[in-house]
Amino acid sequence: MSAEKLLADIDSIEKDCMVPDWDGYNAEAISKDTITLARQIAENLTGDWDVSPMPDGTIGFDRGHIETGVESITVIVLKRGTWLKE
Repeated sequence: MSAEKLLADIDSIEKDCMVPDWDGYNAEAISKDTITLARQIAENLTGDWDVSPMPDGTIGFDRGHIETGVESITVIVLKRGTWLKE
């Protein structure tokens, strides 16, 4: 899949998956920061990758076949929290 196709698929993920329960099975919303990072990765991937939203709020890239081996990348941007120490 070309970078242009990956980016178009990420546009669809952004449109459809940035709200909780986007899959009808209680999926977590995918954050804008995760979408942005996925776009940056897609622009730099070579080869035949697929991209998919994941119900845990991540975006997954994968390629290959179960019989020959699969490579995968999972994208998520975690928010930094404030830790208090008493």
